Amino acid sequence: MQTTIPIKEAETRFSELLESARKYPINVTRNGEVIAVLLPPEDYRKYRRLEEERLATTSGQDMFSPEEIEGRRRLRESFRKCQEQARRNGIDKLTLEEFDRLINED
Repeated sequence: MQTTIPIKEAETRFSELLESARKYPINVTRNGEVIAVLLPPEDYRKYRRLEEERLATTSGQDMFSPEEIEGRRRLRESFRKCQEQARRNGIDKLTLEEFDRLINED
């Protein structure tokens, strides 16, 4: 359910609208144009998560393909494992040369 309400009415029923917005979105309009949306907290959290995921997969204006995203995820995971292995071997800072050596170990 979603409700649209003019701003003048929203001003007089604000407390009531806040309670309703805990359950469903409410569009607030001025001259027929939506100028604000009151969202349930969970909807807002979902929106933020999706926006953060979108930003994480965007470089400037370029979008990565799903394959590139998965490849980057696997590369980060591999690097994390190599860092853990390096720490176990007493290496505090992992250099490119040390990284190459670790990924070539069986």
